[in-house]
Amino acid sequence: MNSIIILTPEEVEEFMSRLFNSLLEKISNPMVPVQNTDSGDELITRREAADLLKMKSLVTIDKLAKKGLLKKHRLGTVVRFKKSEVLAFSQSQYKKR
Repeated sequence: MNSIIILTPEEVEEFMSRLFNSLLEKISNPMVPVQNTDSGDELITRREAADLLKMKSLVTIDKLAKKGLLKKHRLGTVVRFKKSEVLAFSQSQYKKR
């Protein structure tokens, strides 16, 4: 059964405003945990991983992950790396030199 809802222009404006503000809040404050609660190991962004490895390019981080040298941890569509794994990779590369 279909229903017809009739709104005044003011009600439409109020509805659109609430909808927009709700979406803007969700985009501005994504619910991404900073730490993995299972092991307490901090999850970091690609930029933070690149900074720890003293790399300028995020592409290099992506290539290392694709080769399996750095493990990606997905939180929905967001990719993070465990700080301890990035540091371990850094140490293993330092020992090879």
